[in-house]
Amino acid sequence: MGYWITFVHPEPGLSALQTLEWQNAQYEHDTLDLDSPPPQIALTDEQLAGWERICERMAVLAGEVDREDYPDHLGIASDHPRIRLEYVGDSASIQIPYWYDGESAVQVLALAYAVGRIVEDETELVGVDSQTGAGLGGGTDAAVELYVATRLNAVSAIAERDRQPDADRQTIRERWTRLRARRGR
Repeated sequence: MGYWITFVHPEPGLSALQTLEWQNAQYEHDTLDLDSPPPQIALTDEQLAGWERICERMAVLAGEVDREDYPDHLGIASDHPRIRLEYVGDSASIQIPYWYDGESAVQVLALAYAVGRIVEDETELVGVDSQTGAGLGGGTDAAVELYVATRLNAVSAIAERDRQPDADRQTIRERWTRLRARRGR
C-alpha cells in the first residue's frame, strides 16, 4: 500500500480526474485474463525520448536512481527519499511508500510532485494526486496532511491487527481446551 500519483491523457471533455475515474470504472468491468502475461510495452520513438528525458531530469533532481526495464513497463526509483515512477507511454504512476512522517513526509511529497511535474513537462500526460483528487499545480500541503493521516491510520490498523491475533488465538485455545475436556482428554 502506498500513496499514488497517476498520469493520464484526459479524454475529450473530461478532466484528468474524471478520465481516471472513467478508466477505473472500465477496468472494473473489463474481463481480465489473469493467466496470461501482461501486454508488452510498445513505446513510440517520441514516448521513448520523453522517458529518457524524464530519467535524466529525475536523476539530477533526486540523485542516485535505479532504472528498471520490464516487458510491460519502464521504472525508475530514487533511493532516498524513496519514490518509484512507472511508465507505459500512455500512462504513468508514482508510488510513495508510507515510511515517512514529519519533515520527511514533506520532503518525499515535494520530490514526488517535482517528478510529477517533470512527467507532465516531458509527455502529454496530466498528473492527478490519487488521494486528494487534485492536479499537481497546487502546493503539497493537502497531500502532506492526507499522507501523514493515512500513515497514522495504517500504523494504528497494523498495531490493532497485531494485538488481535493473540486474542483470537487465546479464544481458539480456550475452545480447544473445552472441547478436549468434553472428550475426556
